Amino acid sequence: MTPAEATPTEPEQTAETAQSEQVAALPEPGSDTGPVSIAFGMEETGLPSSAATALTPVVEQMKSDTELRVQLLAYASSADGSASSVRRKSLSRALSVRKFLMDQGVQSTRIEVRALGDQNEGGAPDRVDAVVERR
Repeated sequence: MTPAEATPTEPEQTAETAQSEQVAALPEPGSDTGPVSIAFGMEETGLPSSAATALTPVVEQMKSDTELRVQLLAYASSADGSASSVRRKSLSRALSVRKFLMDQGVQSTRIEVRALGDQNEGGAPDRVDAVVERR
């Protein structure tokens, strides 16, 4: 075995792969594993008192990098099961998180709100997830 065969070669890094690695290396707010999730009581639409602490890393990231955007994915459940009521409730929750972010200096044009109602793919049914991403 020659020395060249013994040492594995590393693939060339193109500008495209370098950029995708940079975005992939972007730390998620609040943790290394995923979005910041704000839990709400079943009938609650106002921002819970614990939300300010959870959203602080999101605000800091948004202020430090103008290329970042935050997507608010809002979910809700309802005792009556009405699709329109859960959609309205999830929208109210997302707007309360959006207002908090704007009060902290995040521009509204960098915040996307998605009221998903009960279209929850796992996780707590009454929550808003704040997902920071580069666009």
